[in-house]
Amino acid sequence: MLLDVSGRLIQNSEAPTLSAAPTVTVMPFEDLTGQSHAARLAKSVTYEVILQLAKQHGMNVIVPDVSDDEETQASSGPGDQGYLLQGSVRIGGNSMRLLVRLVTRETRAIVWSDSYDASIDASKPIDLETQLAQKVASAIVQFGGISRKEARL
Repeated sequence: MLLDVSGRLIQNSEAPTLSAAPTVTVMPFEDLTGQSHAARLAKSVTYEVILQLAKQHGMNVIVPDVSDDEETQASSGPGDQGYLLQGSVRIGGNSMRLLVRLVTRETRAIVWSDSYDASIDASKPIDLETQLAQKVASAIVQFGGISRKEARL
C-alpha cells in the first residue's frame, strides 16, 4: 500500500506509478522493552514518520501491507535500489531512546543510522512523537540529497 501526500492509504489498484525518486519502505518500529506504553509509542512514531516522509518532494514512501509478515514486507527483487527504514524504541523511567537505521533493500547494508533521546512528558505525547518524526524525516531527506528548500517540514 502507498500513502498519498495527505496521509490517506491508497489501494494498489489506484496507486500511482512510482517515480525515479528514492523509494523508502517504512517498517513498523519495534518496542524493545515489552511495555505497553512503549509499544504504543513505537506505533505512533512509525505513523508520524510515514506522514512526515510522505510530505516530502522527491521521495516515494511505501507502507507495507499489515497482513504481510516482516520477511515479505522487506523482500526485494534483483536490482531493487530502494531502502528500508527500520526503528526501535526503548523506554527507561521517564527517558526514551529511538534507534533508526536506513538499509538498502538489495544488500541490507546500513547506509545511515542515528539515535534520538528524549524525556517522556505524559502530558504531551503527541508533541514528542511529532518532534522525533520530524528529526528522522529531516535526516532521511538530507541523506537522500533533497535540499531543505524542497522539504516541507
